[in-house]
Amino acid sequence: TIGEFKKTFAILSKELNVPVVPVAISGAYEALPVGRLLPKPFSTISVSFAPPIFPEEHSYESLRDLVFATVKHRLEQRRLSQDGQRIHLILLTLLILLIRN
Repeated sequence: TIGEFKKTFAILSKELNVPVVPVAISGAYEALPVGRLLPKPFSTISVSFAPPIFPEEHSYESLRDLVFATVKHRLEQRRLSQDGQRIHLILLTLLILLIRN
């Protein structure tokens, strides 16, 4: 799940006139759940960088919302990609089982 974005980064971006680079991190919670001291072995964490978003044409709120939507979209793309990979793996497994029998 993706939490609420505060607008502090948007304020800094606008006031300093620097772009925001949205970053989507997937798998970090599964690799190191709350209460665990060490990460799970062989966990996969992916990091996706979106193109910079320049603050000139945005209010603080619209910049925050755009970055949120960009990160959310990247995470959904990653989830759909993983689901597709799982389906291919299941189909491949079924095919192997059919061939063996």
